[in-house]
Amino acid sequence: MFMFSLTNATAFALALIGTTVYGQTQPNSYTRALCVKAKDGRVAELAKYLHDVTAKTAKVRVDAGVYSSFIVAQSVVPAGRAAPCDFRLLYRSNGFPSEATGPEKLAEDMKKAGIAMTREQSVTQRDAISYLVSTDYWQNRVDVGGPAAKGSYVRVNYYRTKPGSTPANWVQMENGGWRGMAEVWAKETPGMGWGILTIALSAGTEVPYNGITYDLFPTWAALGRSGQNRATWNKVHPQQDLSDYMAQLANIAERRRTEVLKVIEAVGAPNR
Repeated sequence: MFMFSLTNATAFALALIGTTVYGQTQPNSYTRALCVKAKDGRVAELAKYLHDVTAKTAKVRVDAGVYSSFIVAQSVVPAGRAAPCDFRLLYRSNGFPSEATGPEKLAEDMKKAGIAMTREQSVTQRDAISYLVSTDYWQNRVDVGGPAAKGSYVRVNYYRTKPGSTPANWVQMENGGWRGMAEVWAKETPGMGWGILTIALSAGTEVPYNGITYDLFPTWAALGRSGQNRATWNKVHPQQDLSDYMAQLANIAERRRTEVLKVIEAVGAPNR
């Protein structure tokens, strides 16, 4: 597998794969997210490595209950050198993630996965084509819909709460406004989903974001049809104007950036 992910802790919003559940909270579910960049001209090689080594080793860990699910998502927008990550490796666990295992266990899991190369050979190959940019730990707060399958698209919104507001305020506002709409969309279009995550370990003024929402789409066409929110809002929240809600939300947190990813590997399903 991708050694950064199996020998170090892993995570980000792995509320992306699983059985369909509408609006369920996830107080004890965590995700480790690895941001990985390919070296110049090596994106295709890295994608193959993630399929041949990382995903297969992750499946051994999922089958053993170490993780509840695993995703590799490739950056679509932005892409190229402008993208902070070419791939995000997402490991979800029921409960706080376990401590990193050593090289012996990794070698054992690679053997169980049927990978012919040694751990040392896989590390050499990995380091020749890629490098780890960052690792984040997230706590999954709300999941709606799904599942995410290979070929699904995910729009990820990164937020930072404003002075005087807290992540709890923001989660309450997001959940109160968008969850009902997401439930409607998930029932109308299988494979659509939505969720909230908050940063778990990083803190302080230097952290650029402390919350995430994600929108899951089963196809590129479904992603292109998104953004038509008012009709659904009026049906779900007939007593509140959408513009007023968005203004209240903007007073609590600012959206720092948005990215679109395509799921290229999906293993397991979290216990929601």
